[in-house]
Amino acid sequence: MQRTEALLRPYQQQYENLVVSEDVLLGRIISRGLKTACPETSKAFDALYKYARILDDATDLDGDLYEVIQILKRERQALYSTGDTALYRTYVEPSLHVFNTKQQRLIKKHLARIVTGLMLDAGIRATGEPLSERMLIVRNFLDLWPEIAVACMLVTGKDPTPTKNTVGLMNAWGNYDNLRDLPEDLPHGLVLISKEDLAADDIQFQSGQQIPVHALQQHYLKKRKVVSKNLVKYAKDLFRWNVPYWVSVPGYIYFTSRIIKLIPKLDIEPFVYQPPKRKIAKTA
Repeated sequence: MQRTEALLRPYQQQYENLVVSEDVLLGRIISRGLKTACPETSKAFDALYKYARILDDATDLDGDLYEVIQILKRERQALYSTGDTALYRTYVEPSLHVFNTKQQRLIKKHLARIVTGLMLDAGIRATGEPLSERMLIVRNFLDLWPEIAVACMLVTGKDPTPTKNTVGLMNAWGNYDNLRDLPEDLPHGLVLISKEDLAADDIQFQSGQQIPVHALQQHYLKKRKVVSKNLVKYAKDLFRWNVPYWVSVPGYIYFTSRIIKLIPKLDIEPFVYQPPKRKIAKTA
């Protein structure tokens, strides 16, 4: 357990003050909005959001992949009430009191889905094998929708039901993040480009060789058009989630304004691709 605590400590320290440290604008919007409209539930949201972000950063950035995967397994067990962890006791357990018994089960189910999505990311880093387009859609949904669902439950007390358009919105949002984070993710061996797109755009990552900067920039230019179109197309789905306008309106503005962030060309410096040395079998 000391190894686990040492690994997670820097990520926990980073999120001590969520509004200050969180670089995801929508997370800051919801956190600040809850403090104003529902102060009794704001602490619960912050704690649950921190829980997800700590695990996300550890999965994407940490070099000890074996321990990260063990952590994710233990957290998923804790969320399914078959285990117990210090991280669960610190962030999840104290937050559940604001929910009734049924809601508590749903909250833990959503968090478990986030962890399952993170295990897909860990698998990419561990094996060096990207996901298919279909599995990337699944990964994007698991990564993003549960956080939205938890926030909606905190505000309305109801578990929102995703539609086909919700899946489209989460995929567009996920691909937006994936494009923007390419310079941050690739040095850590996290390739969030589908196998189909890698083949179509002739993008190859080989250990010990420089990343294909030009091919990545061309991929970015092509993909941003699709992502921008889908963000605008599916953003209206927010108004079907039965949430207050102080959540849906800023959310709609957030999603539709992401296309502005995609206007600049991909700024990525060439570097020698070195995926994590420790190779581990797929975990999800």
